[in-house]
Amino acid sequence: WQIWIDTGGTFTDCIAVAPDGRVLNRKVLSSGALRDRVEAIDEAGRVRLCGGSSLPAGFLTGFRLSLLGGDGVIEIVDHDAATGALTLATGGPLLEVGQAVELRSGEEAPLLATRLITGTQLGGDLPPVAMRLATTRGTNALLERRGSKTVHFITAGFEDLLAIGDQHRPDLFALRIEKPAPLPEAVVGVEERLSADGFVIDGLDSDVVADTVGGLRRDGFESASIALLHGHRNSQHEEVVEKLLFEGGVHHVARSSALSPFQGLLRRSQTAATDAYLGPVISGYLRAVQDGLGSDVVSLQVMTSAGGLVGTESFRAMDSLLSGPAGGVVGAAMAGREAGSNAVIAFDMGGTSTDVSRFDGDFEYVFNH
Repeated sequence: WQIWIDTGGTFTDCIAVAPDGRVLNRKVLSSGALRDRVEAIDEAGRVRLCGGSSLPAGFLTGFRLSLLGGDGVIEIVDHDAATGALTLATGGPLLEVGQAVELRSGEEAPLLATRLITGTQLGGDLPPVAMRLATTRGTNALLERRGSKTVHFITAGFEDLLAIGDQHRPDLFALRIEKPAPLPEAVVGVEERLSADGFVIDGLDSDVVADTVGGLRRDGFESASIALLHGHRNSQHEEVVEKLLFEGGVHHVARSSALSPFQGLLRRSQTAATDAYLGPVISGYLRAVQDGLGSDVVSLQVMTSAGGLVGTESFRAMDSLLSGPAGGVVGAAMAGREAGSNAVIAFDMGGTSTDVSRFDGDFEYVFNH
């Protein structure tokens, strides 16, 4: 199976080519839920949904049903293949004909779409799949401030760098300047110093950093970013802090000298902080998709902000921020070329944000944003 999936803020779209060459498509909610309406309830209490007959045989067995916007959840014990009737477990919400319901499998939207496309029941092994995945999960998490609890490690004396930023502001003449708060909830000043060419001026005290890490873990910090002055010249101190963070139980660490080894402490700090803030959101999502595809997955590639595909092992959260718009540019350019035009304007309105792009014969890349 060749499967292409795009997860937006509201809907997830899936296009597939079956092994026999058939082209199929499905659209599901990005929340991983199906919505339907109660069509009938028989004397035995079995429920038939309006769209139940269009689903694969037995597909809803194991799903959990709830009233749309209401309380109470009940498990679907059996989904009759012939009639589409649902046998529900005892208890749960009281259902009536005409009520809107939501059906959840507990899996991420790409897996739900893949099961619908391939006709695979919940709990059954999916067939071998090669999947290309694009997602705005990171973009939306950043826009809505739904990232992880993050701490930023920076050379002592520069703790306010992310808050100060630079002179860019949306309204140049505003008397009351309101800037968004930095992504990290806490900033730790590390007593160390490197010269501009990377030589050690003041060494780093590992014991002090280790004690700090222990306190942060007790306070619930699950992600950390590191950007030390001149770390792009010499990553030694950043690597020590990274090692201590991993040993202290912090699972996601973004080290600027690995992610963005270039001059500019502010830019390196912003890049690392963003990656740390979104890391658990993106990695958890991709891990759930990878695990759900099972051992027969042929490949799982993810769209990046450069408009290309990479394997999950090479994908970082910071690569996901503009992957939706970038993928849209590539798709619009190809559609334009097939229509005989190299000049294309693309407009894509989603549930959370709207992307607009112009293509004029070649892709243009920027490296700061």
